[in-house]
Amino acid sequence: MTIQNAHPAFNGPELLRDTEAAAHLRISRTSVWRLHQKGAFPSVRIGGRTLFRRADLNAFIEKQVSGVAA
Repeated sequence: MTIQNAHPAFNGPELLRDTEAAAHLRISRTSVWRLHQKGAFPSVRIGGRTLFRRADLNAFIEKQVSGVAA
């Protein structure tokens, strides 16, 4: 469940937990953390949780696609 789904009136960025980010990228949670630690995409800390913006994950995907096409 994402924050947007839980609170339809929320207009901010969609934030994902590591398991959701892994599902979005179709990789393991370990790979999400490894990529994050290497600086591939930032995170946000809220209430002791580390969350990832869907927009940042999408930008990472686009960068990978652009790198392959170049």
